[in-house]
Amino acid sequence: MEKAIDQLGFGLYQYALLGVATLVAGLSSVELSLLSVLVPCVTREFGVSPLEGSVVAIVVCLAQFAGQVPFGYAADFLGRRHTTMLASGVMLCGLAVAAAAPSFWVLCAGHGVIGLSLAGDMAPFVLLQEMLPTRLRGRVSVVVTGSWVVGSTFAYAAAYIVYRLISPSWRAVTAACGVLPLAAIAVTACVVEESPRWLLSRSRESEARRVVRVVARTNTVHPKEEEEAAAASSTPLIAPRTIESPFAYLATTRAFYLLNTIWCLFSFAYFGTTILVADRFNTNGQDDCGSYNFAALSIVAAAEISGYAYAFAFIDAPGRKFVGASGAGVAFAALLAFASTSSEGILIAALARSANGATAAAAWLVAPELLPTDVRGTGVAVATGFAGLGDALAAFLFWGIRIPASARIASIAIADIVSLVAFVLLPRETARVTLDDAIMI
Repeated sequence: MEKAIDQLGFGLYQYALLGVATLVAGLSSVELSLLSVLVPCVTREFGVSPLEGSVVAIVVCLAQFAGQVPFGYAADFLGRRHTTMLASGVMLCGLAVAAAAPSFWVLCAGHGVIGLSLAGDMAPFVLLQEMLPTRLRGRVSVVVTGSWVVGSTFAYAAAYIVYRLISPSWRAVTAACGVLPLAAIAVTACVVEESPRWLLSRSRESEARRVVRVVARTNTVHPKEEEEAAAASSTPLIAPRTIESPFAYLATTRAFYLLNTIWCLFSFAYFGTTILVADRFNTNGQDDCGSYNFAALSIVAAAEISGYAYAFAFIDAPGRKFVGASGAGVAFAALLAFASTSSEGILIAALARSANGATAAAAWLVAPELLPTDVRGTGVAVATGFAGLGDALAAFLFWGIRIPASARIASIAIADIVSLVAFVLLPRETARVTLDDAIMI
């Protein structure tokens, strides 16, 4: 199969798949960015306490954790393509409920549905990785993780345009974000095929061969090379295995626990930093959407692209572990600098978000690479579930019980340092290694 994927190269089909993966992966950052400014607004509108208001974000994050089982199994037993459409459809429904919520608890339910869908946002990313030649997998995957910049910037820009120019309502802002999952469903249904790696792992050789032929024609591969790719696609990359319980298999691997630690803590640090920055750029300290400096927030969010540029440059050499560990270290230093300034500190905030982006790129990339094809969907979904736990903890501490600013800084700093250590302890470097050859127990 690896030979077949290499012969297909990177063409029109991979570009379309890259677009879908970018759209769906960006949905998480859209939701987190929206929550950073909308939770205070809805708390005020529905007349609930700050602790009750934090329930919105906590529900989202816990629902993401709960979604790891259904979406993980869906990715491994139903396929990457169907899981992508399912996750996008569920999010679209959640946004509709949240935008029309007549009460605070219906709003919580709507965002809970959104959180559930976020457990499936890695399915198209896994599908893309399984369709990329080894030599291109690192840098192309970094481009997808950059969708967090697109999602964050889109959320803040939509908030500015809708709130300032169309309707001063958080409901309108929420509804506007439904454009992304709708587009993801349409493109996936019309263009994307199932992963031939996954089909082969399910002993569906004829279907895997058909997908390879379709991709070859889309990429205008030479007929002779198309035949060679189709023939190679029926040869398994690794010896067939029977894994009856993905969770039981994953529980025996050291990498699985390190990956979950990384995802939980870097997500806590990322969301915590997002909340800190949003609070700093609240111009009058009121729980009102109109009091946020959306222009400054958009600039800080867009600055994250520099972190992905850094990852793009170094993701193959020195490699994933270096990018993840160094990103966590820079985030730690920027956080301390941000805490020491009494001004808005837009440049320091931008550096923190940039470092967060580098860490995120490494975490997203290394998770699928350390897992075998037949449990890759479940393992990645579990990792994103632990990310939800980290986000929930940040929401509870920062919005719910409102711990002091010094405690916020300290908690994020600890998360950054532990993430750094976990990256260093990962079993091996996976740069330029074929997917299943990178597996380490």
